[in-house]
Amino acid sequence: ELLGIERDPKSQGPHSQSFAASLSGGPTTRWYAYSEIFDKLGEDPRSRMNIQWQRAVRTGRYKLFQNRGAGYYTFVDLEADPGEEVNLLESLPLAPAAKTAYDALFKVLASI
Repeated sequence: ELLGIERDPKSQGPHSQSFAASLSGGPTTRWYAYSEIFDKLGEDPRSRMNIQWQRAVRTGRYKLFQNRGAGYYTFVDLEADPGEEVNLLESLPLAPAAKTAYDALFKVLASI
């Protein structure tokens, strides 16, 4: 895009986003950051149980992890817990601001 080359929609994922606006000092449209990681946990790569797939989506303050292999979620408050040691989902109910953030981040993960 910065080089004047048209994007090929066939080579872009449904959630890919250009960094051109950010690199040019312009506004961005995405309010969250998304990442995923695949980890081999055991010796046999053919075994699905030996693969850990973790996805995370975050705002400036909150982060929601989904461990797809183990089937659990972790939700942390990065301001209060920068070391990401306290899973807020283990102390329900969530505070109103945390609940709003959790619902929005969960919706993002469900859509990807």
